[in-house]
Amino acid sequence: MFYETKTDLLDAAVSYFGAGLESNEFCVWAIADPVTEEDAKNSLRREVADFDRRLAAGQFEVLPGHDWYLKGDQFDLKRITGGWSDKLRGALSKGYEGMRVSGNAFWMETNHWKEFCEYEHELDESLAGQKMIVMCTYSLRASRAVDLLDVTRAHQFSVARRNGHWEFLETPELKQAKREIEKLHDAMDVLSRPFPGHELLTPREHVVGEAGQGWTVALATLAFERGVGLLGHQLSFRRELDGVLEAARANGRSADPVMRQRLARSFAELEILRFNTLRSLSGYDGPVAPPEASISKLYWATWHRRLGELAIDVRGMDGLVAGGAPSDLDGYELDEFQRTFLFSRAETIYGGSNEIQKNIIGERVLGLPPEPKGATR
Repeated sequence: MFYETKTDLLDAAVSYFGAGLESNEFCVWAIADPVTEEDAKNSLRREVADFDRRLAAGQFEVLPGHDWYLKGDQFDLKRITGGWSDKLRGALSKGYEGMRVSGNAFWMETNHWKEFCEYEHELDESLAGQKMIVMCTYSLRASRAVDLLDVTRAHQFSVARRNGHWEFLETPELKQAKREIEKLHDAMDVLSRPFPGHELLTPREHVVGEAGQGWTVALATLAFERGVGLLGHQLSFRRELDGVLEAARANGRSADPVMRQRLARSFAELEILRFNTLRSLSGYDGPVAPPEASISKLYWATWHRRLGELAIDVRGMDGLVAGGAPSDLDGYELDEFQRTFLFSRAETIYGGSNEIQKNIIGERVLGLPPEPKGATR
């Protein structure tokens, strides 16, 4: 920060440190002419109601700037930056939220200007990620034009306080960055405007896989459906079959040799389905399902349809009658066997009908000649 008068410097520093004290930060003011230790404390005492209590508790410290920066009239970059690091660690160990520092650049009229410029570059980089902020103050009256450029380039941003008014100083790099940001905002405005057909696009967060890799994703999901996903289906299949077996025992249908044979066949085929699925899973090597998985959809859809038919046969004629009022279609209530019977017939159609599955097995697994296609004109 550049200041015009002593009052400008005190006003800015008091507001700066007042905010730090209220935020439970450890504050250090490295003073130099024109500010004395008495000026610093009296100014803060007028601004912060409990300043003396905080001062006694050690939350605020005044350092003689010349002694801190030029001990023995020698400039030592490592000693200075190391000193700030030690104070920061001490502040954090005492429970403070961080550290707030200000130092007045008395060195502008000394032969150490170049060294201090290097120090400020080093300090600015070392502050990244640290719980510490620093306000360096410079006298406008003691600054040359080239000094203004050196200071603004060494800091993240620079301001000036002149007779109670604030001004923001911009470097050429900052101006260029602002122009680039404005260009990006303009581009974002264009991209965010709706265009014909934009509602048909899939939101990025809903996209699975990389752009242009849709077929690979489809093969992977198919492999999951024919493998791991089918294991979950088999649990529900087994529960349905157990229900049919229990009903057959309860109503005596299991005593019928033909019915008993159908029940045994359904049980055996479900076990075959389970073992074939496990065999398919053991053969996976990549996103594409192995040949054994090709028969899974045809097999389980056909098996489930036969189970639905078996369930209705076990129930007998009353299995064909739905509950509810016949005059009110919404009043019909289907039991578990009836739902299995009706829904399982759809399974031989969706996800690739049985006829399509047979063509796939013949052409892609068995290598048979493709089905004849109609002539095109």
